[in-house]
Amino acid sequence: MSGTEATKRRRLLRRRRSAEDEGAALVEFALVLPILALFMFGIVEFGLTLNDYQSLRQGAREGARQAVVADYSGGRAECASGGPVDQVVCLTKARTSVDGTLVRVNFTEGDPDEARDFGVVEVCVAKELSSYSGLMGPFIDGRVISSSIEMRAERQLDGLTSGGDSPPAGSGWEALCN
Repeated sequence: MSGTEATKRRRLLRRRRSAEDEGAALVEFALVLPILALFMFGIVEFGLTLNDYQSLRQGAREGARQAVVADYSGGRAECASGGPVDQVVCLTKARTSVDGTLVRVNFTEGDPDEARDFGVVEVCVAKELSSYSGLMGPFIDGRVISSSIEMRAERQLDGLTSGGDSPPAGSGWEALCN
């Protein structure tokens, strides 16, 4: 076998290997892509859900703060109507800025014999999760995230009682707020 024939044969073998390697790479990519996509969408869904949770927590804190100082509407014109509970619920929903937020306000009267015991206000917020992309739906659809803030009243809270929205389907406020 001459040198040129050996060179031709090596080139032919290289071409065969590269064609086979391209097919193997395509198969490997097809096997890894669904796992990679699931992982990437999971990261995005987790980030969006964490953002919603932080918004719920901050909104509950701001609603409870306004309630304990007896400024129920928090200066928001759209929350000025209705009773104190309705105003706190409206303000909390406005401050969370998360669609589908449900709010419950629990007011516990203080001890009338104690000079500075005006009671305790608890604001509980909840949101039923749904997948943003649809890909994570089987893992998170129907689950509920919630946050609860409890603060002592700083003055007499005239007219404030317990009330608010109905709990998310399949849940009770008692389980979500504690």
